[in-house]
Amino acid sequence: MSGNGSEQNHQIAAQELMLSSAIEAVEDAYLCFDDSLEVLAVNAAAQSLFGYTAGELIGRNAGDLIRPVADGGEKEMIDNLFSYSDWKSAKADWRDVNVTTKDGSTLRVAVTSVNSSSNGVSVATALFRLISDDGEVVTMGSQTFEGAHSIRNRFLSSMSHELRTPLNAVIGFSDIIGREVLGPATPAEYAEYARDINGAAMHMLDLIRDILEYTQIERSQRSMEITPVDIAAAIRFSAGMARPIAEKANVSMQLSDLDEPILIQADERAVRQIILNLVTNAIRYNKDGGTVRITSRQEAGRGALDVEDTGIGIKTGDIDRIFEPFTTLQERPYSSQDGGVGLGLTIVRRLADAMDADITIRSIPDQGTMMTVTFPLAQSG
Repeated sequence: MSGNGSEQNHQIAAQELMLSSAIEAVEDAYLCFDDSLEVLAVNAAAQSLFGYTAGELIGRNAGDLIRPVADGGEKEMIDNLFSYSDWKSAKADWRDVNVTTKDGSTLRVAVTSVNSSSNGVSVATALFRLISDDGEVVTMGSQTFEGAHSIRNRFLSSMSHELRTPLNAVIGFSDIIGREVLGPATPAEYAEYARDINGAAMHMLDLIRDILEYTQIERSQRSMEITPVDIAAAIRFSAGMARPIAEKANVSMQLSDLDEPILIQADERAVRQIILNLVTNAIRYNKDGGTVRITSRQEAGRGALDVEDTGIGIKTGDIDRIFEPFTTLQERPYSSQDGGVGLGLTIVRRLADAMDADITIRSIPDQGTMMTVTFPLAQSG
């Protein structure tokens, strides 16, 4: 019993660390408020914007930090500020407000926010961007904030060890319990609980890998080794990794036109990552009993790969935003599918751009989506 509780504690701790890593990866200043508008959580960019430490910000009221641009109207400003319930609407409406920093200075910023609630608990999440002297809205990541960068760099340098080490322990021990390697679990439900923990931990490890990959790319720490790469071999490798995910989701995978090698000029690990992300995304947004088809071909002097699914499709208005960081489509075919943090396609775009690869999307709502990536062909001889 105590062992099972220990595993659950490890899982909770890993979830908290994963959430922290996602918040820190956001370049905008981030504040989360409770239903009384007191600060619950912040990121490094918010600490730099307001000049407070995280400990000093947590517990402060929104009214102490945010002021309307015009005199008066504080209540109306706060009411309007937290009026949206989804990010799609909020992202289209950034509002000008003033914020008061620790040293008493007033800064003009643009802010957008979203209300959310679960099990009777309500929170409001707000993102802030500075407005420069010439009226340009800029993210905190585009400014030189040495304190924020120092905190973020230290965090990222230790995150791999701090997250992966306990998760690997959770995965290893839960696998032993779930497979009853050391003997029957008593009561029998413990084995099922352990398998659930193992699946959740594996999923969290995937999310952490996405976050680390994204931050390495954003900080130009992702090195590329451009060599001739057989795109068909890369497809077979990545499809093999994705197959257990497809089986769990009751989605079949079909590979075709892979007999002839097609050599492209690219980074092999990046190509495999692109394929894996596209395929897992096609599985995630597919239908129960659906299909994912993966093919390779030559097109207009370039090597191409197609990932086609029979899933829910993408609305025309969503196509332009699916490559934005932390963007996920709300529509899901069934709730049992594990979701991501919205970085998979962002990573695909960043890696493709780094290799002079192009991405095109063709999608019909309720019928499916085809994503095509084309790469430069390797030089012969």
